[in-house]
Amino acid sequence: MPHKISSPFAWLLLLAGLFSLYMVSATPCRADDAYTSLLGAANQLLKDGKLPEARQTATTATSIAPDRFEAYVIAGVAAHQQGADADARPLIEKALALAPDDKKPKIQKFLDTLGSAKVASAVAGSAPTPTPTGTGPPSPTSAVPQPIVIADLDLKMMGIPAGSFTMGSPDGEEGRESNEGPQVRVTLSKSFWMGRTEMTQAQWEAIMGTDVLQQRDLYKKADMERRMKEEDDGLDPNYAMAGEGPKYPMYYVSWDDAMEYCRRLTERERAAGRLPEGYQYTLPTEAQWEYACRAGTDGPDAGDLNALNAMAWYDDNSGKQTHEVATKAENNWGLCDMHGNVSEWCLDYYDDKYYSGYSGVTQVTNPVGPTSGSSRVVRGGSWAIDWDDCRSAFRYASDPGDCENYLGFRIALVPSR
Repeated sequence: MPHKISSPFAWLLLLAGLFSLYMVSATPCRADDAYTSLLGAANQLLKDGKLPEARQTATTATSIAPDRFEAYVIAGVAAHQQGADADARPLIEKALALAPDDKKPKIQKFLDTLGSAKVASAVAGSAPTPTPTGTGPPSPTSAVPQPIVIADLDLKMMGIPAGSFTMGSPDGEEGRESNEGPQVRVTLSKSFWMGRTEMTQAQWEAIMGTDVLQQRDLYKKADMERRMKEEDDGLDPNYAMAGEGPKYPMYYVSWDDAMEYCRRLTERERAAGRLPEGYQYTLPTEAQWEYACRAGTDGPDAGDLNALNAMAWYDDNSGKQTHEVATKAENNWGLCDMHGNVSEWCLDYYDDKYYSGYSGVTQVTNPVGPTSGSSRVVRGGSWAIDWDDCRSAFRYASDPGDCENYLGFRIALVPSR
């Protein structure tokens, strides 16, 4: 399986060249040996998604050889993947100043993405003019709302600014499916909130009263009764567990279960006076999900170098199970596990040809999906599937009654419809 390069600037190729460049030019002294060793270790840590360790190791390397640019690049990329662009910028600027001329253009391109207008505008409360042609990067048009915390659930809702983005994937994107296009420019006219993480097992149990094992058994019982009634003699389903613990994502949850959770949470928070006026907890629409996932990016994943390993638990690195939430890097809007870990239910009905309805349309506002259907949209990829099915635009259908050990959900706080 090929390794995925999510950066439009081919950063994986750049860093692969950095280390080999140094190995050719290094002089055989003790300091150079130490730098070489640290640089190789930092590069590997970055590829493995161990961002704090990669950043620290690269920083140590810069103290040994402060006049070499490679370690500054690795430290800066690691800081960026942690969502700390303010820390990343001076590191990349230093790398740019030290780099040979043939490396400067790629470093400059990466530097230009740090704290770019499309992200900074969400903080400042202004935004670039939306692209009217149906293509272009996401463009927030309001300030980022402050996070909302429900302390007793250890639940943090991250503010997502109103704005525009290009939904779907371009024809040339590696791994693209036909149901991801044609692309369309989407405007979300109101800000909203998204759960920082997928719903955890502790958060589920606090509201619904069942743990993941009990939920699995409920599903197993209902499924076996259905199979007997329908005389289904197909292959026995797999009712395996895929990770247990309070901070692990909840799974074996149907779309109907997830909506019931949202209903109960809305009722509880409204009674406690903690719900913003006119808002409710629910599943995000497909457009809200992709906009929040991209978080100011327009590539296959919501990151740059080695984005998938840094941000996602998927088939290659998961060990065939879920992992505690928020153990991978967050995106630019503070959301974790939008790629991988468990797939996530969306509010919309699914239509394989849904995008075709926008053919020739350059802009749509607040889309909510088809008005009817038999299945619902699932987004985000999971621990059980390949890299190309964890992309920002990847989508598939699932029956609303389905419960799987790779399928969970994330809640949104949105204006009541």
